[in-house]
Order: sequence, then structure tokens, then C-alpha cells
Amino acid sequence: MLPDGSLGPSDHRREPQPRWLLRRNAVTACGHPTLLYAAEAASCHIFRGSFRNTGPGGGDTRWPGLIVRIVRSVTVVAVALAMCGLMGSAASGAGRSVKACSLSSMTLRRGPLVSEKTGGQATLPLVMTEHAMRSCVLKGYPSIALFDRRGRLIPFRYAHNGDEMITGARPKSVILRRGISAYFALNKTGCQVRATRTARTLRIALPGSHRTTTMSLQHYPILDYCGRGFFGRVAVSPFERTPGGWGCEAQGSCQRRRK
Repeated sequence: MLPDGSLGPSDHRREPQPRWLLRRNAVTACGHPTLLYAAEAASCHIFRGSFRNTGPGGGDTRWPGLIVRIVRSVTVVAVALAMCGLMGSAASGAGRSVKACSLSSMTLRRGPLVSEKTGGQATLPLVMTEHAMRSCVLKGYPSIALFDRRGRLIPFRYAHNGDEMITGARPKSVILRRGISAYFALNKTGCQVRATRTARTLRIALPGSHRTTTMSLQHYPILDYCGRGFFGRVAVSPFERTPGGWGCEAQGSCQRRRK
């Protein structure tokens, strides 16, 4: 404080703000205390020498301390909001920078055999591994097509709401990078009447892409076809982060009712 009783340039930093203003500022600062401190420092810099009036003799007089504190608190809130906006823009930009995965940098392989709940189930677990250095994201379900030994498309009906072996959970984003894998599976109930065709080739595509890759199905499981009814349904899981994430953990069916 100066000899005439007015506030000096450094007194704005020493005078404490009312607690309710600090609490309000802390809430405003996106829930980040560090951001609040940065806003406080910025406001001090802005206010340095800003509240001066020219007195009758040409000298400088300071605004009353209460007005300074109130206006400074408002400035802290404004600076914090601006910083929040910058942080939000940066975060959303980072999220958009993760591109969808492409089959051009991925490999497909069969997962380990699983223990079926009943003898009539035929489950095929699959693993997709990313080999590119840059991260990518998978979300949704793979597009599936099954072909017989002559290369003819088998008209299975593909479902995304689970069954006795496949989870009915909805898709979640799976972030991959080099060496990291995503997991999914498909399952069907084996025919109880004479099968007319059996799948020998699997073809898949990633969500939103027309690029495909194929896999030979010469061994178990046997994905047979005997018509378009119940036994023509193939349950397909979403992409999952863990090897067993695609499975149905319930004792019965995980089939989700369609709305």
C-alpha cells in the first residue's frame, strides 16, 4: 500500500478473494485446480496497472479495493472459460485424429477353441491384430459372409443381438496400435435335419469399409446350412478388447430383445 492509502501494483496479489468467489472460480475452471491457478496468474498480469484514474493534480489514484477484487474475480472466470474452450477443442481434435482401422495393416486368425454350453453350438472365435505404428479405432460389428466349397454364397441370416454363446452387449470403441488385437466371434446352432451346404470360406469386412479378407474353414466348427429358419441364424459379436469379451457369461441365453 502506498503512503496515501491507495493500493500499490503488488497489493492485488496479496489481498485474498472471498471464499465463495474462489469456489465459484474453481468450479468454472473445468474442474481443474491447475487451470484455476493459471487463470489467476493471467488475471494478475492483465490487471497490472489497468485500474488508474488521473487525479486533479495529474497524479494517479487507484480504484477502490472492493471494485478491483470483484472485477478481477470476473476476469478470472472469463480467462478460465477461455482456457476450458481451448482444452475442449484440443481434446476433441485428438479424438478425431484416431482413424478407423483398415484391413490393409491387419491380420486375421482363428482364436482358441471354446467349450460349448451345449453340443449343438458351433462357435468360431477370431482375432484381428494391428501392425501399423499409428493408432486406429474399431467400433461395431464385422460384416460377415460365408461360402461353400464351390464358392457360392450361403444365405445365412446374421444377427447382432447375441445368443447362448455370444454376448448381447452393444459395441464399444476398441483402440488398437501395433501388436494389439481385437476379438470377436460368431456362433450358430447346428442343424438337426439334413444339411444342404457347409461353410468352407469366411469373408469379413470392417465397419464402413468395402475392403475384405478371407479365411479357410476346413476344420471345426462346422457351420452347416439347412434353410432360412432358426438354424439359418448366425450370431455375430461386436469387436471386443479382451479375448473372452465376446462371450455370453449367463447360464442361459444372452440374446437381447430388439426394440
